[in-house]
Order: sequence, then structure tokens, then C-alpha cells
Amino acid sequence: MAKTFNNAYPVVVALAGQAGAGKTSTADAICPPGHMFEGHIFWDHLWHVIPLYEFATARLKIEGVDETNRQLYQIHNIASELLSGSVGYYDLIDTVTELHTLPIDTSGRKPRTFLQIAGDICRSKDKDCFPKWIKKKVYQNWGDMQHLEPIQMEDAFHITLVSDTRYLNELEYLKTYPNTLTIKLHASTEVRMARLQARDGWTITEDQANHISELDVPKPEFDELIDLHLETDDLTPDEQVQAVKNIIYEFLPEYAKERVQLNG
Repeated sequence: MAKTFNNAYPVVVALAGQAGAGKTSTADAICPPGHMFEGHIFWDHLWHVIPLYEFATARLKIEGVDETNRQLYQIHNIASELLSGSVGYYDLIDTVTELHTLPIDTSGRKPRTFLQIAGDICRSKDKDCFPKWIKKKVYQNWGDMQHLEPIQMEDAFHITLVSDTRYLNELEYLKTYPNTLTIKLHASTEVRMARLQARDGWTITEDQANHISELDVPKPEFDELIDLHLETDDLTPDEQVQAVKNIIYEFLPEYAKERVQLNG
């Protein structure tokens, strides 16, 4: 894995793979959503679809007095940030209305179909809206880190995990960063479905499995942008986490490797 590290920029690690490959669970184990310090590493964990989950939360959790207007207001705020500079005002209002009226599963299950279709709606306005949003958050959080103590900045490494890289354009966009490491997690269909069943209590439907968010990942042109492939069928969750961390640590420069524990 021939990679060049540029200490003037943060490290971005894109985890790719189909549903059930272990992308988010692995990233969660390394760094729960948000950020934290671990030795000399400032870990950050983002995923492209955070705005989609925020849309779903607005739809499902905002209840009571004037709930429709409050839901619309929250969806408008999220969409405004996500699609800033990509749509005009009236197009934005139409998008907000479409997201607000989109059917959503209220059974308590993960509303995967809503998330997929809401993502399609947003990408129809700007296919790169999600990787642009990620880039803004990466550099915003990196800037915030530089004002933190107690470590010295020259000794610190800001590593952002992007745990849901499924689209070719998202991967291409992330590869434009100065320090990008792309890791694809592989698992057989049987193992992936078993993991989803164990985690969520259900698997994905045929329509969900055939959505574009699942179809880009197996393409040869997608694999051409991957730095390292990790087969996970025979790995325990802890082994998978440690394997990914070791890959990341190997990407860091030699002087940084002295500051991390490869087996910790």
C-alpha cells in the first residue's frame, strides 16, 4: 500500500462495503459517533447519510403541538445546509415538502427505504451533496481540534472515519483529499444477512438490496479506487476492528507509528 502522508491535512479513512459488511459497527467500536482522543489521535466519526437520519428523526420524533410546521422547519434547516449553493429557494421548498410527505416506516425498524429514497431526492439536486457535506464537516472539526488541549498540535493526528462509502462518486470525491485511505470490507451474502438479522432483527428487502446504494460497491471501477481489501467472514467483531485500526496505523508516517499501539 504505497501512500504518502501529508501532515498539513487531516486523515480521512473511507470504509466501503455493502450492507452488513461491518462498516458502521467497526467505526463505532473505534470511535462512537462524534469525536474523541485516544493517545495522540483525535478520532472523528462521520457518515454521508447523517442528514438523512436527521430527516427521519424530524419525521418520527417531532410530535405534539404544531408538529407539521415544526417538522417542516427542521427539515428545511437540514436541507438548507446539505444543498447550500445547489438549489434555488423555491426548489428547496419543493424538496422540503417532498421529504416531508415521503412515506416512512413507523414500526421502529430502521427506515431504510425512506433513507434510500430521501437520498435519491437530494442527489437529484446535487449528486455530490453528501461528500461536499462531509468535506465541510471534516475541515470544520479539524479546525476545532487545533484549539484543543492538552496535546501539542505537532504531535496530534486527526483521523476521520467515514463509515458508509457506497457510491462511486462519493469515493471519487473522498480520493481528492490529500490524506485519504480507502478500505473495503468484504463479507459473503450469507454472513452479511446474518449480521443484519443479529443487529437489527431483520434483513433487507429485495428492493432495498437492489437500490443503487448497494449496486455501486461491487463494480470494478469502484474497486480501482480502493487501497486495501479486508475479508471479514472469519473475523470476530473485535478482530475486524483491530485489523482496520492496524491498516490505519500503517498509513501514518514512521514517526507517528511510535505513538500508537498496533495491538492496543
